[in-house]
Amino acid sequence: MAMNSGSTEVTTKSAQATTHATNTTESTTNQAPNNATNEASTNTSKTTEHTSAGKVVGIVLGLPAIVTLMLLSFLAPAVNSGAKDLPLAVSGPDQAVNQLTQNMEHNEPGVFEIKHVDDAKQVVHDREAIGGIALGQPTAGPNGTPVPTAEVITATGAGTTYLQVMNGVTQTLTAQGAQVTTTDVAPPASGDEHGTAFATLALPMAFGGMISAVVLSTQVRGGRTRRFLACGAFAIIAGFILAAVMRFGFDVVDGSYWEIVGTLSLAIVGVSMFVLGMESKFGYAGLGIGAVFVMFLSNPLSGMQTGPDWLPSPWGTIGQFLPLGAAGSALRSVGFFDGAGWATHGIVLACWALLGIALAGWSAWTASRRSH
Repeated sequence: MAMNSGSTEVTTKSAQATTHATNTTESTTNQAPNNATNEASTNTSKTTEHTSAGKVVGIVLGLPAIVTLMLLSFLAPAVNSGAKDLPLAVSGPDQAVNQLTQNMEHNEPGVFEIKHVDDAKQVVHDREAIGGIALGQPTAGPNGTPVPTAEVITATGAGTTYLQVMNGVTQTLTAQGAQVTTTDVAPPASGDEHGTAFATLALPMAFGGMISAVVLSTQVRGGRTRRFLACGAFAIIAGFILAAVMRFGFDVVDGSYWEIVGTLSLAIVGVSMFVLGMESKFGYAGLGIGAVFVMFLSNPLSGMQTGPDWLPSPWGTIGQFLPLGAAGSALRSVGFFDGAGWATHGIVLACWALLGIALAGWSAWTASRRSH
């Protein structure tokens, strides 16, 4: 009887276990379709999401507007640029200077803004004029008649377009019977005798700053400070390499290697930190806006190819307060003019870098307020 009782208990427990396993299996089986149904419902809801019609219309209308602005930013300066109100320094005896001024204003109205100065050569070297004329005392001609003398002062390093204008002045004075000599106070480097290679430097500076900002903002994690420190390190290294290529590889600029390194590094850091700051504050939209600003506003107004005075007023002046315009003029200063006029352009570049840092700081401050 004891054995039968134990057998009955074992049989009962076995039946209970079987029943529990069956219930568990049924429960699992019932849950699986439910889970699958929920997942399918979620996926269906995701696939049925649509961008609002207003947003689509905004994108469709906004993109052509951006393309149009890009076209205008390059086309308008190219069409309206030219020799107009170019600063020209003239020195010499008062009577001769006044006579020359009257003749030039009559024969070439609106081309020059003539400045009467004590030393035309120094004014051109200080980058306060695109060229100059130093009138001397007349000399005796073959028949004893006085022959006017003039020294035409050029600065190829300021831009090849200005050199062409001053060559025209030389031809005009010679045709009028003057004895003319020419002096170039900022001659081109031996590797760029025509001064045309310098104009190609705008794109490397622009892309160097923008690409570094894009890579650092998308690949470097761990906070804004790390990105900005990496940006500064990149700018210094790039400055050394680019300066070596320009100065020793192709010899397209003269001047101190170290000054060229500093200028290039400051130019790249000004562009890069500004774009980084835009991304930090406004996200990927800020990254795109910063890149468009540099390439399609700062670039065409920089005057890298012609010099800022060749651009229509006031755009040439405005361009000098933008990153690439300041960078180009600063590089011309250290490359051809012994640093004359560098300080103003260097300060502009530093301000753009500080603006980027300020935008990043603003973003961090806003985020901290939201978290609290």
